[in-house]
Amino acid sequence: MTDSHSKQLDDSDEELPAPVALANAVCEHETLIRQFLDSLAASTFAGKRTAVRDKLREFAQTDFFRFKATMLTVTGTQAFFDDLREQDVDQAMLDRLAEIRDAYDMLDDEFRLVFAECTTDVRNPWLGVSASVNYSEELELPLVAGEVQSLEVPVDEFRVPPSQVLDLADTLVSLTGQVVDNVIDDGNSISRDELEDLSEAIAEIDSSLATVRSILDAVDGDRLSETEGQDSEADLDGSNYYFD
Repeated sequence: MTDSHSKQLDDSDEELPAPVALANAVCEHETLIRQFLDSLAASTFAGKRTAVRDKLREFAQTDFFRFKATMLTVTGTQAFFDDLREQDVDQAMLDRLAEIRDAYDMLDDEFRLVFAECTTDVRNPWLGVSASVNYSEELELPLVAGEVQSLEVPVDEFRVPPSQVLDLADTLVSLTGQVVDNVIDDGNSISRDELEDLSEAIAEIDSSLATVRSILDAVDGDRLSETEGQDSEADLDGSNYYFD
């Protein structure tokens, strides 16, 4: 989203406390911002969430401060609204921001995701899997068709912390268990070769997890305590928004 005023903040805004400057960045261009959010909402309802994400990325790249201000408003970040109240911002401004929050709550997740990409260098985080299963009687084999998604948006690539990679792996393992359980419940059989392959795969996963655990156990305890609570999720909700 661009306009003739979006590139730089006014000098007067730069002198204001951060939360007030952020609120002004939204309220001073509310009509334009609402038009932009309306277009994103329409794309969301049309199932074009990839386009929504790309537009938000462009917005963030063009004018990160106003993007951040809009993100804090749309997501209703509690710290942001609390700080505005502490700055004695008039109720009319708070009401305007709250109206935007309530009107565009369907954009909450995508704003948080793009904000995370901008501030933590992740790409398409919060992974999941969409899958369907067909059963081949001839092969005695359930066949799983699926795609990796980031908040229900299909992705060809991702860049996430190792913990999220393991979360995805856990999702796939759980899916495998559900598939096998459903096949048995439906009275179908699974070929001996597939059962043997599953057993081998489970053993390999167990071994890999044991290796990861041994590596983590070898990490100095002090390092773990120092970094506790400082993972990549720390600022994804915008609660710590006082940065350039």
